[in-house]
Amino acid sequence: MVLTRAKRDKNEKVRMFIREEAMIGISIESAYDSFCGKFGKSVIEFLEFDYWFYRFYDGGDHDLQCEMDYEKDPNPHYRTITDLPPELVHKVSGNLSSIEKWNLEKTCFYLRKIGDGVPIRLKNAVLLIDENEFLFSTHLTHLRSQKSIRCSGVNGGCNVIKDEASGSESYEYTGNENFMGVGISFMKSLAEFPNLKIDKLIINQATRKEELWNQFVTALENSLKSLPHKIHVKFLKVICDDPECLLDLVPFMKPGDLEKLEVKYAANLHPREPLRVEMNSDVWSEVQKLEQYKQLKSLTVEDFTLPKVPIEDYLFLRSFRVRFESVPLEEIVRIRDILPKFPGCHSICLYFNELLSYEASETLIDYYETTSINFVHHAPNDMLCIRVGRFFRQKRNFNKLAAAGTDYGHDEHNNSYYKYAYIGGAATVGLLGYKYLLRTARLDYAQEEKKKLKNLPIYTQEEVKKHGKEADRIWVTYKDGVYDVTDFISMHPGGEKILLAAGAAVDPFWALYSQHKTAEVLKILEGYRIGRLDVKDVPKAEPDAFSNDPERHPALLVRNAKPFNGESPPSLLTDHFYTPNELFFVRNHLPVPDIKTEDHCLTVETLNGKTIDLSVDELKKKFKSYTIGSVIQCAGNRRADMNQYKKVQGLMWEGTAISNAEWTGVRLRDILADAGIDVFDEKIKHVHFEGSDVDPTGTPYGASIPIEKARGNEVIVAYHMNGVDIPRDHGAPLRVIVPGNVGARQVKWLRRIIVSEKESDSHWQQKDYRAFSPAVNMGDELKWDTVPSIQEYPVQCAICTPAPNTKVNSDDGTVDISGYAWSGGGRGIIRIEISVDGGETWSSCEMEQEKKQDLDHMYAWTLFKAEVKIPPIVKEFNIIAKAVDRSYNTQPETASGIWNVRGLIHNAWHRVPIIVKD
Repeated sequence: MVLTRAKRDKNEKVRMFIREEAMIGISIESAYDSFCGKFGKSVIEFLEFDYWFYRFYDGGDHDLQCEMDYEKDPNPHYRTITDLPPELVHKVSGNLSSIEKWNLEKTCFYLRKIGDGVPIRLKNAVLLIDENEFLFSTHLTHLRSQKSIRCSGVNGGCNVIKDEASGSESYEYTGNENFMGVGISFMKSLAEFPNLKIDKLIINQATRKEELWNQFVTALENSLKSLPHKIHVKFLKVICDDPECLLDLVPFMKPGDLEKLEVKYAANLHPREPLRVEMNSDVWSEVQKLEQYKQLKSLTVEDFTLPKVPIEDYLFLRSFRVRFESVPLEEIVRIRDILPKFPGCHSICLYFNELLSYEASETLIDYYETTSINFVHHAPNDMLCIRVGRFFRQKRNFNKLAAAGTDYGHDEHNNSYYKYAYIGGAATVGLLGYKYLLRTARLDYAQEEKKKLKNLPIYTQEEVKKHGKEADRIWVTYKDGVYDVTDFISMHPGGEKILLAAGAAVDPFWALYSQHKTAEVLKILEGYRIGRLDVKDVPKAEPDAFSNDPERHPALLVRNAKPFNGESPPSLLTDHFYTPNELFFVRNHLPVPDIKTEDHCLTVETLNGKTIDLSVDELKKKFKSYTIGSVIQCAGNRRADMNQYKKVQGLMWEGTAISNAEWTGVRLRDILADAGIDVFDEKIKHVHFEGSDVDPTGTPYGASIPIEKARGNEVIVAYHMNGVDIPRDHGAPLRVIVPGNVGARQVKWLRRIIVSEKESDSHWQQKDYRAFSPAVNMGDELKWDTVPSIQEYPVQCAICTPAPNTKVNSDDGTVDISGYAWSGGGRGIIRIEISVDGGETWSSCEMEQEKKQDLDHMYAWTLFKAEVKIPPIVKEFNIIAKAVDRSYNTQPETASGIWNVRGLIHNAWHRVPIIVKD
């Protein structure tokens, strides 16, 4: 069934009309008469083609089955969830066919409830309901099933793409923030329904970005921790790329209720990785200790290769499907022969990565199933299925190509191995053969890599220890690998942190500095691998240093889960001149300290080493308080934009790593004077700040500012944020506020102030937050002492609404926009300009500024809004914004002249693409 553009537009207008009518509170009869008079009694068409759900509707066998199901047995579990009054929904549903009724029962416009009143506060998503199953995913196949909760929305879900040439359909899957919102909100709501029994809970990472998945798992764990009871789940299925999330989920299931556990690797996130991934042995060991695991009846672990353990460890289960690296033939014989001793175990499917010959298999197994290359043995209690070497037939063909003289050398991206398979395979056996060959090539490549690792020398921790900081060559270990990182350290911003682990394990440091432990860095590090660590010295899993972090608002956009880093939601940022504390962006480098205000002490150190201590209460009583409106902006704000121009290093902040607040505290210069420090002493050049957040060596986060800045009236040691005590995430109980400076210098959890003749020696002052020339590229040595530390931020401007790729109707004529602008050093914004024609013409915006601040001392931001005309005869266009500050500084047009390898202080014109519908 095809939905025409005209009908789709009409449906959207009807939807908007009903929503508006219902919201203004008119009677049910009046609302019904109004839209029938405006659109006719066939208006219910729009429900048949709901914009979010019916884009997938094709009138095929699936839908006929839906109709038959509804006619035979209307499902009492389905609830109407909509902003529309129930009476209105039931009245209009009188015009619907049975299939339309079935669909209406599972369609919503603004989510309100799940089942019998479980609250969901999330807009513009589709939620289909059966009260016994809950699935959070975006795959089309799941959308077509009938027994799950599913969510999708304007920012994600499945898009059906037709191939005009063949007429076939393919599917594009995208990550979806509504997935997270629905999932978290539902889990929180479980507190209200302690007896709710869930047949199936599926958590699917699908194609979502790592930061979105980390945000979901972290928030989900916090939600589950807050529950006063265990949740009743019969079947838990987790599809992910890191099984550690199992420890965030399984402990909160009620033992005995959880009968089936299934764990799959999210392979579509890493299409270039080997087909099988090694299970984290420490994580799996912890899972096996859980009472929930011990009472399972069924276990499936696909794609993850489990650690070697006696098979008896799994025979308490009724059925299981697991994968091992390799097992000797005699062990398979033993498994076959002991099965009769475990009558409770009815079905076993074992997967082995290493290949078995036909001859060996035939001696062990009764039956060979060619379709799936399974070897099945019918044991007395049921069956043993062994799957081995799935592509070994094709492997022989591939070896023939190799014998013909093809070169399988590795290029810098390890892709040539596959490249030659493509050329040889396509030329020799055609496309179908190529697919087999390519998959075989990947298997062969994975096997070769494993062989290389096995051939590397084994070192003990004592041998590694000899290659510490003072050695000619510096070694570290990570998990079971030994690496010579001498050359790596100078090329990566996290190298200084690796140096802390010289001659030892880097694991505990990267547990804290996980922003440096990216897939890219690990891939580079692997190139420096020189050996394997003796198994007895491999470090055990460390306790989670972030387990005591505060709970965050689910609207924050997580860029890194541990340490937590999250942006303010763009759609809410301009709703308030002063950002609400719970929506203020969060930038943490280490675990969040949990400090009791009454116990906290601020130490001030003079040039000669003399110190004085002040409690928070003494600060408040001893010094006059001041309040100032001031922005804090991360130096990496808009790094993701710069990364689109050319790849950079660091957290991929979008455009809202910035917020504005009113801060109350005491002037820094008053504190220094009270300590006997002359701020005009020519020997004093810098003021250092140290926080209470520390790394494993006890080293705190630190930064410094020039003494000239510290003398100013505006720099304060704050204890209030927007009129209340500073929240933990933002520095409680004390934070230094340096208006006009980059956020990295505004140290949280402030515990020490030091005056000095030189800059702080802190890593974050010396080896981070410095912007290099565009001539310095990824992989080059970073000579930190050749560039100064960032203090003031250049002029910045960004659009918050509309969101990128928003669809607008050409008939609307205009688009409303809003955003922020700010410039460092107290330089006020004098104008903000918008262009919709690529910068050929510009129009000014309406601005909102802090009235107490003048253009030369403007530390709060400027909010702006405007209404711009949609250009005629276009299908898409960019809204461009730029600002001009008090010194007539303006933003560069592109990133070409300001690109730097760390992706810092990006302030090129901000562009938001808009799609125009006819």
